[in-house]
Amino acid sequence: MANQPKFKRNSDTPLYQQAKEHLIREFQKYQLHEKLPTDRALAKSLKLSFLTVNKVMNQLAREGYVVRQRGKGTFLASYEQTVFSDEVTGANGQVIVAHPNYPSVEYWTRVHTAEEFCLRHGLKCVEIKLNPNTSWERVASLAKRQEALRAVLIQPVPGSVTEGGFKLLDSLGCPIVWCYNSPFLDDAQNSIAVIADWFRIGYLEMECLLRHGHRRIVKICNEPPGQDGGETIRGMKQAVADHALPPSTLAISRETGRPWENSAHSAYELTLKVFTANRDVTGLIYDSVAGVWGGLRALWELGLKVPDDVSLVSTGIRDGIDAYMPPPLTTVCPDPEEEVRKGLELALDWHATGRKPSLITRISPTRYERMSVRTCRAGDQN
Repeated sequence: MANQPKFKRNSDTPLYQQAKEHLIREFQKYQLHEKLPTDRALAKSLKLSFLTVNKVMNQLAREGYVVRQRGKGTFLASYEQTVFSDEVTGANGQVIVAHPNYPSVEYWTRVHTAEEFCLRHGLKCVEIKLNPNTSWERVASLAKRQEALRAVLIQPVPGSVTEGGFKLLDSLGCPIVWCYNSPFLDDAQNSIAVIADWFRIGYLEMECLLRHGHRRIVKICNEPPGQDGGETIRGMKQAVADHALPPSTLAISRETGRPWENSAHSAYELTLKVFTANRDVTGLIYDSVAGVWGGLRALWELGLKVPDDVSLVSTGIRDGIDAYMPPPLTTVCPDPEEEVRKGLELALDWHATGRKPSLITRISPTRYERMSVRTCRAGDQN
């Protein structure tokens, strides 16, 4: 950027809104269809975080100022807000993306990926933010009001979907893509699930600790049950069996997080309970990185160090904060971007051809081994 702006960080106007207004002015200097700097280059030039600039550029894409082309870059599309506003329908129809209304890198990634997918396919992306009091009847009503609805992508809070709510959405008459392993899929007419391979996630998490000699491991269930259909625990148990170890090698917290509950606080309380009952535990596996933060607080209060006293593994986030935790966290990461892309591709093909895809499609995870796991010596667990 030619001019270095002076953003007012204590202003009543949010920082991202100041950045958006500045970029709209700066883009007037470009020619239509000219390639723009990358989000990272803009962030560096403006001395703002990548997430702030990325949020602004996604808004500008939704509003029609810019067009993002996968593998090519971002291009100036208009000097005015004219495309993909609330009053304009995408040329090829609409897609609804419904997700919980609270801060989450995973949910933000899913929405961001869906928005880019829709822009590339000439679709309008309609975002529905789910609150604790949002009923599935309300979601269905909003969906019915959309013109040329091509698909609905839903990431619910685990444990929040009732059988009645599932059937109501399944009856909308368009492909419904669930980003969780619903127990109601078997009888569905218009629903499929595109999910992480949770069995593989559990297996990789457990195998890492077992390979490093840990034999007293506890799974901290700090998130609400239901997202994985119990596959994560089955994967962990399979890893124990493959190492010819007794089932008692793995213990599972008796309590779990609850829908809409602070998962870091859940993990904090569950971790304290684990070590109140048994100080001999050498490895903990958390449902989420938020859970690890709560667990770290509990371990600090107990005077335990990671990884000297306790090793930690968690389900993580690709390109997230996992690598910058104290110490860098070993994680097994789903691929929410690929889940969304694959889900919408299957939905659009289903809508166009009438051929229903497989009921469940699983996306492979990736394991990142870092410094939060140490190797146990034989005497450590006597």
